[in-house]
Amino acid sequence: MAIRVRDIIPVIMGLVLCSCAWTTGNPKIIDASVIQAIHSGNATMAAVEGSLGPPDRKVSGVGKDETWEYSHTSYYMVAPYWEMQANILKIQFSNGRVMDIKQGYVDQEGITIWPYVKE
Repeated sequence: MAIRVRDIIPVIMGLVLCSCAWTTGNPKIIDASVIQAIHSGNATMAAVEGSLGPPDRKVSGVGKDETWEYSHTSYYMVAPYWEMQANILKIQFSNGRVMDIKQGYVDQEGITIWPYVKE
């Protein structure tokens, strides 16, 4: 049995049509120059909000301590392969000034048959 090009074209077209990529969240947090401009001890809450915009989440701490959390997530899908990368930025404030900046990311990927049906 020989595979002909005209038999493969519908499969290729199906994969191309099922391919997509999208992002959610704040793209400024993946720009190293923006993050490097925020200096611990000097930057204020107003300066951070001016650079990055409002945070996704604010967590109050003891006294006047507060942590702001930002995220940016990228999704890629080429059926049946998928990948997700979430970038996370946490900025800790004390008395209205930046005390600590933490960055991290979570990366997941896999192969699945779409649509996914939970058992």
